Amino acid sequence: MMRGFTMTEFEKPDFAKIFTEMKLLSAEEFEKWGEEERNGNVLKALESIQALIPKRYVNAQTSVTFNYKTPFYLSGAVGTGKTYTAYTIIRNHIMRSYAQEGKYKRPVDLHNVPRLVTRYRNIDGNAREEMIEQLGKGMVIFDDLGAESDSEFSREFILAILDLRWENLSWTGFTSNFKLGNLPYNQRIISRVAGIVGDNRTFLDGTDGRVRHE
Repeated sequence: MMRGFTMTEFEKPDFAKIFTEMKLLSAEEFEKWGEEERNGNVLKALESIQALIPKRYVNAQTSVTFNYKTPFYLSGAVGTGKTYTAYTIIRNHIMRSYAQEGKYKRPVDLHNVPRLVTRYRNIDGNAREEMIEQLGKGMVIFDDLGAESDSEFSREFILAILDLRWENLSWTGFTSNFKLGNLPYNQRIISRVAGIVGDNRTFLDGTDGRVRHE
């Protein structure tokens, strides 16, 4: 279970609790640190979280349990917590980076796929090539895969990114309203996504958490 933080914890963090409960460091490793270094790294991590994660998701909590250390595919209906879970993964990664290395060395980016397609459509030439190259490397979660307007243009853009990530063995996460086999794409794209994530697929069941149900 990935644990969330409240604003009170941001203001007055329990450093030992944060590191040991999240299993970022063992209790023995934690005790080897000097108090000043230990507290400084925790505060830097919390500052990074607030700077890099949108306000709505800073305190997101999730009870979802799955292996996010390898590429993954997270699907479910609208409002079941896919984006919340994705940002919890990023926050956890920030904490782990500061705990183990004292800095955020390998950042994880989250990109909303429909917005990416719109950005790509509004640029041309070398800028398009540079955008694909940038998205083809590093640690990235692609949010809302399959929600963009379906077109040959968008499919070719997505396929180009996936090809690079497949070739580079890049850590990749996906969230989608569609189960992998039901994505509104051709088999080439579905095959790339399946090849990247393997069997690491999780479906979030439930109702729309944004809508109040009587």
